[in-house]
Amino acid sequence: KKKQDKTASQIIATHMVQEAKRMLMYTDKSVGEIAYELNFKDVSHFVKYFKRHTQMTPLQFKNTL
Repeated sequence: KKKQDKTASQIIATHMVQEAKRMLMYTDKSVGEIAYELNFKDVSHFVKYFKRHTQMTPLQFKNTL
């Protein structure tokens, strides 16, 4: 067996951020709609979570596309 280098929470975070990026790139949904669909309690928490993992806000990410 190969040892996993990531914890379960790190794996989940990676998938959440990838899904958020996908939604930002390929849908016209607002940041609020994406936060809601990804089960964040509020938009500000989602923005902080996204920034912690990508070093940019969701809108900054969307504007780089």
